[in-house]
Amino acid sequence: MRFSGRLLILPLIGAFASEPDSETCDSPACQATDDPSLLQQQRLSLAASHQGILGSNSSEDFPETDDPCKDEISSCSRMQCWGADRNKCAKTCGVCTPITQGGFRLQRFRNDQVENELAYAKTGSEVPEGLHGIWWMDQFATQLPIPGDESYPYNFPGKCDEFLVSWGEQTYDPKTRCLSPTWQQGGKKGVWTFNDQGRGQSNVWLGPRPWGFMRFCFTSDKFDNIDIYLANKLPESITPLLMLLGFKRVGAGYNGYWWLPSWIMQFKMVKKPWGWDRVTTAFTNQLPESTKNMLLQYCPPFLREQLSMELKEAHYPVFQVLDGNGKRTNYYEKYLEVANTDSPSSCTCTKGCGCPCMQNHGEGTSLVGRWSP
Repeated sequence: MRFSGRLLILPLIGAFASEPDSETCDSPACQATDDPSLLQQQRLSLAASHQGILGSNSSEDFPETDDPCKDEISSCSRMQCWGADRNKCAKTCGVCTPITQGGFRLQRFRNDQVENELAYAKTGSEVPEGLHGIWWMDQFATQLPIPGDESYPYNFPGKCDEFLVSWGEQTYDPKTRCLSPTWQQGGKKGVWTFNDQGRGQSNVWLGPRPWGFMRFCFTSDKFDNIDIYLANKLPESITPLLMLLGFKRVGAGYNGYWWLPSWIMQFKMVKKPWGWDRVTTAFTNQLPESTKNMLLQYCPPFLREQLSMELKEAHYPVFQVLDGNGKRTNYYEKYLEVANTDSPSSCTCTKGCGCPCMQNHGEGTSLVGRWSP
């Protein structure tokens, strides 16, 4: 979300940013057998010291994900059916040309024009009300203390150089209570924004290739809790390791994409009177060091930072800057004050995630990812 996290996600948010040049793997896990029964034995042995985590998730269910284009490629390959236009094709999951066959690019926009530059869920849309409008991922905790919640437990060592998220290009399934995939890399109009770290670049952005996505699923009747599922494109060379750790293929046309199991890391959102609490729970400190290092080779910056953190549970606030009617909230001006402030020369950390200060050199502008076939 990194949700933002760059889950996310997503740290909202997702996706593994780059594959190593070599497809070889010297880890013992990569030499593991493909025999399902032995794989399960190896996996249970690996997790024997933390049964409470893996034991309840050994057959974890992930949200079903439709084929990004199903059988519509021949009749709709030149159409870009996103969001409300999806009825032009029978089974598109938001796009007619599969998003996995397209590419992404970063475009600059003015920070005070976000309502015109991002696709956001509006009042009356099928997306639940709690995700209407545009939301600011305040990962650097610029608005603490929060009025009325002064004891909010902010602690987010994996903070990233990104600002806004919205859900205007996603569809909603009332049966599963899940939204269709949210791609941090971009959309037809775009739903995720990034700091300009200099010369229009962002090392938090996962583009230009479609490396992964997030599914946001409501888990309560009050629609005040969300589980975030992270799917990533990973090289086939580490398939034995992924199977050993409980990763599950997404399938449905998303070839090479795997769900990150919640016994390794969990991403959630909890509704608060002031917005959402983004919660990341990491269990990676219980993994063998060699296994964790293998995973880190294939992680994007935001997930690499969170997989490496010593803190088990991390929190950061998410504030609404624009509501579903297109009206600016009290946090809009506060967001602008932060987004329009360029970083001082004393901020020298350039990792993108996990820095004590943000890199922001947009001079009143930010970046948004957009997709094209």
